[in-house]
Amino acid sequence: MMIAVDIGNSTFKFGFIKDGEFTDKKVITKLSYSDLAFLKKIDHEAIYIASVVPKRTIELTDILVNDFQIIPKLITTNSKFSFSIEYKNINSLGVDRMCGIEGALFYLNNLGVENNFSIVTIDVGTAVTINYLNDENKFSGGIISPGPYTMVKSLRSGTAQLPFVKLDNYVSILGHDTHSSIASGVINSVVGLIERVDKYFQGRKIKNIKYFLTGGNALAIKEHLSLDFTHIPHLNFLGIYSVYLNEKQLNGD
Repeated sequence: MMIAVDIGNSTFKFGFIKDGEFTDKKVITKLSYSDLAFLKKIDHEAIYIASVVPKRTIELTDILVNDFQIIPKLITTNSKFSFSIEYKNINSLGVDRMCGIEGALFYLNNLGVENNFSIVTIDVGTAVTINYLNDENKFSGGIISPGPYTMVKSLRSGTAQLPFVKLDNYVSILGHDTHSSIASGVINSVVGLIERVDKYFQGRKIKNIKYFLTGGNALAIKEHLSLDFTHIPHLNFLGIYSVYLNEKQLNGD
């Protein structure tokens, strides 16, 4: 068993992968010995961490090392990915974005799909990140935008009367009350962004693009998208696992 850890802005997510197959996950919001006690029950060969929150990474690593005698491996921009990176400041590139691309490659390679395609991953979480891998296997950039609930919270805190709403308040493009109007505005902002990106690629006659959707708020978005995509909730876990395999092979294990 390999344990992939995805540390985001809101949660710690632990993914369990055996023989290349994602089996289960556990999500926690706080760190303590009791919250992590499940690790003692799992016979694992490695723990790899991908994080966008350095402080949380240090907190988790300290507990793993001091309380569980587990030394995890931290994924960085120098880890063994299956693609090259063309990004002006690579140190500012979130490893979650790279793990999503890596997970998409791992998924397609397992299906035996020929490597003559471009990949676009769409991760809908606290932020929306759209990431592009061209057909030369080069990560060349993408888009970062506020996530759905980041927009909702911003409207709530930045106005005098607008309420906090849930995305399931969505009724149609035109909302019929304040709650459904906010839900429509938020959802269609994300959908519009994604479909504008697709239009951008179409305008440049970039064909054979594989779109992947993931992230904690993807379910609220997926039914409104008109483009073809593959929804894989555990995409980043697959990417973390793929990096683990790449480094294991590199070390001759």
